[in-house]
Amino acid sequence: MISLKPDQRQVDLLVQTRQHLLPNTVLGLLQKLKGDRPEGAILLCTPYISPRVAEMCREQNVSYLDGVKVVSPLQLYLDLMKLSGRGKDAAEEVFDRELRPPSAAGNAKSESDQ
Repeated sequence: MISLKPDQRQVDLLVQTRQHLLPNTVLGLLQKLKGDRPEGAILLCTPYISPRVAEMCREQNVSYLDGVKVVSPLQLYLDLMKLSGRGKDAAEEVFDRELRPPSAAGNAKSESDQ
């Protein structure tokens, strides 16, 4: 939670991050958040919000951000490397998709091309 003073009054901003928000679960989440901080403003952050979830947020007077990466790929990679089990496999997948530099092999000309 963040407390701000945009003018002379204090406003509590409750920021909630979620990996997924589905229409069948969002109403319960919004009610819980409003119960925790009835006077504060709520901001939901998630990588994707469906049109229905966005409509539900507007109906409940809740702000939202979508298309936001909740964690950087590098931090996710480092955190996954610490996990036992399949953590290393997941970390390698994140590295391959998000962190591996583009291959220079396709850009190099062979001697026969010159």
